[in-house]
Amino acid sequence: MITKEQVENNKLLPGEKYFQEVRTATFRKEEYSYIHTGIIDEEGETWTTTEMDEANIFQVYNQYRLRHGIPFPDEISALREHYGLSAAKMAQILGLESTNIGCMRREKFRVSPTQGRLLQLEKKMFSWHLSRPLKLI
Repeated sequence: MITKEQVENNKLLPGEKYFQEVRTATFRKEEYSYIHTGIIDEEGETWTTTEMDEANIFQVYNQYRLRHGIPFPDEISALREHYGLSAAKMAQILGLESTNIGCMRREKFRVSPTQGRLLQLEKKMFSWHLSRPLKLI
């Protein structure tokens, strides 16, 4: 029997080892392949830790973001910082609910692909703005 402390510290007991295998997950009615990581013992029993579960599902979330053009958390933060906007103000400007910006940053998906594309457009405008030479008046 594994203790909670062993799981939290990711310490393997004798006869246990990490394993990886390709698995498929359904997220928002779409299929995604990812590399599942877990622990297996000598009897063939497998399990994961909370940290492993998060790493496994974030692979799926990241593929979803890429497929639908939803910006990653650091991209959202960079846009907000560039314009000096709070999450609530940015959401208002983009026509989103105020909780959506924070959820996107924290990897929680209350955003539609359409809203993600809207943020990508803003990101492109931001990149264009940074690539332009600065004119001093």
